[in-house]
Amino acid sequence: MLDFVVKMTKHAYKMTERDVQALRDVGFDDRAILQIVMIAGWFNYANRVADALGLGKSAAGRASASPPDRPDALRDLAT
Repeated sequence: MLDFVVKMTKHAYKMTERDVQALRDVGFDDRAILQIVMIAGWFNYANRVADALGLGKSAAGRASASPPDRPDALRDLAT
């Protein structure tokens, strides 16, 4: 399952029926596979939004890790 989620996270456009079948082969049914995809997808989305807004980083971390042109006003609106 973790290999599936890593591939989905890094290379979703490369997912094939073979990836889904590998989950079936170890006992996941289609409902469970849908749940895996939806949960991993939601976390991917939420983390990208948080990263783009600089959420969850200390002030020192934002200063060194964020692009200089990132609008801090967006982060401030989201918090």
